Amino acid sequence: MFFLRAPQRRLACLVLTAIVAPIAVAADGEMVVVDQKELSAYWRADQAGTQSIELTSEGPEFYGCMAVPFVIDPEGRVSPGREPLLARVGQTGASGTPDVGALYIYVMGALPGFTATWDKTLSDTIYSSRSLVFGDARIRQRLGDERWAALRMNLEGQCQINGLAEWVSKNSTVVIQTLPPRPEDLLAPPK
Repeated sequence: MFFLRAPQRRLACLVLTAIVAPIAVAADGEMVVVDQKELSAYWRADQAGTQSIELTSEGPEFYGCMAVPFVIDPEGRVSPGREPLLARVGQTGASGTPDVGALYIYVMGALPGFTATWDKTLSDTIYSSRSLVFGDARIRQRLGDERWAALRMNLEGQCQINGLAEWVSKNSTVVIQTLPPRPEDLLAPPK
């Protein structure tokens, strides 16, 4: 069982509502697929958004990242996808595969809001993804702020999908990859 801090709980409730909403499409029935690194040409992410999701739980410590797919309609409403495109998950003190679906419910609640980059109303619906990082509070506490920030940057890069249209055409289900049990193993040794 995972627990979220108050701001993330509120977002998770909004996201649960969005899960059952139909996916928006452009008037011509097509969406414009945009890689995360190019999204700012259309929509700018709210900078006050979540940098990473902090999980609190008893038992194994989870950490990782997910590529969260979403649609932004021409009015700026964001609808997350039903499952992640990519999930890279590590867990300490346990064996087996973590429940990616349960983790995804928490992670997708951290999608930021977006503001149009252009002064005019956009007419296209955008399909994109965003790399979001999550980790158990105990891991962040053990690593300290500086090392957690380095791990977060590393993981963000590992779940950012470049060539999104090609990725989606090749992968019909979520791709799950396992990370080392110790998040410290992803950090470069101190110099």
